Amino acid sequence: MSNEDRVAALSAPDDFWAFFETLVLSPAQASDPERRTLMRNEIIRKRMLESRGGCLTAPQLAQVLGISRQAVNQRRLAGTLLGVLDGGRYVYPRCQLDRSRMATLPGLKQMLDILRDKGADPWTIFLFLASEQDALEGAAPIDVLAAGARDPALRAARLHDFQDTI
Repeated sequence: MSNEDRVAALSAPDDFWAFFETLVLSPAQASDPERRTLMRNEIIRKRMLESRGGCLTAPQLAQVLGISRQAVNQRRLAGTLLGVLDGGRYVYPRCQLDRSRMATLPGLKQMLDILRDKGADPWTIFLFLASEQDALEGAAPIDVLAAGARDPALRAARLHDFQDTI
């Protein structure tokens, strides 16, 4: 394992992820490049979630929003909340919340509708929302929504071509 890989593993957010990254980055994994790539993608997803404030479980989000856990699931299914699968359960990125109002960000539903209509799955949507976009002069769409600039964020979603990111 290279020094760079050791540093990456040791900088994981918790013991589980440090262990996971050590396994992924170990020389033994080099014999199965496809598996290694899938595992590296998991690490990237986890780090992006953490860099954007982490996520909440359905019961935690229900408490924040003052609704039932079932209502959280219904909102995810209706497309008004973004939930991503993590370890077989849905978790909800904190960055989609307007904490001052204890609600989702204004414009989030429209953003999710646009991205789903383009065929994006929940993880692809999250990665788009959390990543810098040229159409927003290097800002992330979720930050633009949080700043109250709904129209530029929605325009960036309409312009984005997900085939370019494959």
